[in-house]
Amino acid sequence: MNKFFFSLLFSISILFNVQSQGLVEFSMGSGYAYDIFYSLNNGITGYADRTNWELAFSTNPSNNNIRINSGSGVTLFKVSENLDDWGQIESITSNAAQLRNSYTDWSMGAFVSDAIGDLNYGWGNYNLDTYTTEGNSIYIINYGSESKKMIINSAFNGLFNITISNLDGSNEANFSVNTANYINKKFIYYSLINMQTIDREPDVDNWDLVFTKYEADLNKSNNDSELFY
Repeated sequence: MNKFFFSLLFSISILFNVQSQGLVEFSMGSGYAYDIFYSLNNGITGYADRTNWELAFSTNPSNNNIRINSGSGVTLFKVSENLDDWGQIESITSNAAQLRNSYTDWSMGAFVSDAIGDLNYGWGNYNLDTYTTEGNSIYIINYGSESKKMIINSAFNGLFNITISNLDGSNEANFSVNTANYINKKFIYYSLINMQTIDREPDVDNWDLVFTKYEADLNKSNNDSELFY
């Protein structure tokens, strides 16, 4: 089943009519504190803190999709396509490319937004011999007051392996996210602040709509607007 994602900027309370059966009202909290998951049959099925994660990993093992929480100010830059540069990278380089989630396709997260096809998934290349997507790029990710450099090392059967450190190389750590444990979800999330997996969605069969934060300058024309999720 396709899911629909709504992002609203102008109101804390949301009013809408469901199949002409009546008016439903709920709050997303002050400052859009919550993502709200809604079932057309059962009403609200989940309130999720929308700021407790930085990365979202698709549970579909065939697309290697990774999103960032740009609605909470997370930004991502690709700073090198040579993994040997890891020790030299200490800042966002002049030729770095900022990567953003697609605002029209939730299967196109920031880490895969520059994929070129032919076994290239943006952050990595698929190895036909090992059936593994192998990392090919170094990133700098900014969240809150933190700036870290990162490599998505690999993905195999839904298991992502990642390396992250301070920009000067200190506090290097490796962590894994096993999306195969959450195939009943659309995404599984990760907090870089707490270095832990966050299970924040209802099961995929238990919601039809999600209301989340949308960021745009609505005073600009469509050609000039910047849109982030």
